[in-house]
Formats: sequence, C-alpha cells, structure tokens
Amino acid sequence: MELKELPTIISAASALLAFCFSIYVYTQTRRLLQPTERPIISLYEQKSKGEFIDNPPRVKTNLMFLFKNIGKHPAKDLQLRIGVSPKKNPEMFRKVIDVSVANRIDVEGIFNWNQSLEQMVKLEGKEPRLEEIELYIYLLLTYEDAFRPGKNYYDEFWLSYITGRAAAGHATMQEKLALEPYVKKIYGERK
Repeated sequence: MELKELPTIISAASALLAFCFSIYVYTQTRRLLQPTERPIISLYEQKSKGEFIDNPPRVKTNLMFLFKNIGKHPAKDLQLRIGVSPKKNPEMFRKVIDVSVANRIDVEGIFNWNQSLEQMVKLEGKEPRLEEIELYIYLLLTYEDAFRPGKNYYDEFWLSYITGRAAAGHATMQEKLALEPYVKKIYGERK
C-alpha cells in the first residue's frame, strides 16, 4: 500500500462509518417513535339528557358518546363496556352493556354510541329534582391495532354525571378511587 492511497482509504472508512451511524440514529429514532404510532381512541364529545318518570319512580338518562381515533393507525374490533352506579352508593356499580361497536375506525375517524340508562329513585315526600341525582359512569373501550395484529389496547373513561346537565364531567381522582374496586370486581384488573 502506497502513501497516495491512504487518503482514499480514510475517506472510504469515514463514509462507511457515517453510513453506519446514520442507520443507528434512524433505528433508535424509530424505536422512540413507535409507541406513538398506534390507534388512540378519545372521548371526543358527549351529551346527555335526563327526565323523571313517575311509575315506578325513576330517572331515564339518554347519553350520546362521540369517539375519535386521534392515533396514527386505524383501530379494529372495538368493544365497548359501560357501567354505572349512583354517586352516593358506588358499591351498587352494575354493568350496563358489553358490546362490539365497530369493525374498524380509521385515523381521524369518528363513531358515536347512544345509551339509555334508568335509575330507580326513592320518593321521600317530594319528587326529586334531576340535579340532585348524581351518577358515576365508567366506559372501557378495547381495540386492536389494524396494522399490527395481536397488539391490543384499551382506553378507560371515568365520568361523574349530574342528571339534568348537558354533559358529564371527568371524575376526580378521589371519585375514581371510590368506584375502582367495584369496577374491578365486575370487569377485572386492567393491564
């Protein structure tokens, strides 16, 4: 090997080293971004309407949930579970529905779910006002990544609802902790 060939060898080795480093940076960046490349279903909007029914005394609440896939992949095989309990008695938590809601939701896709709930009310001398009846509502949405079969995800929504209001609010951490043992009793532990 002559001294004239040394700069060419150094240049070739530098180019090879730069190429290997760029491959390394690319794979590390992809690994960091991969957890965000999945479907993510959010509770985009929800509305509700409550009414008092006389015989037997109960409150009927019509709920409308609008979900949106804000993730980077489509979601498929969506299952929705809804549970509810009176706010004053979280131990009375009960399953309302467990149903398949959609085969596939594309990125930025929206789907809605309407649900009617009835809650018995005790009459103690006067008809209760709708604003006095408070509920906990639990939503569990499970789904699979359409681009990665077998990769399952779930989203939970813990809501606190005062009947008669236009929409429910998100439950506080204290409210969630009060309801959580009863949700686990029915739906099991989430991983």
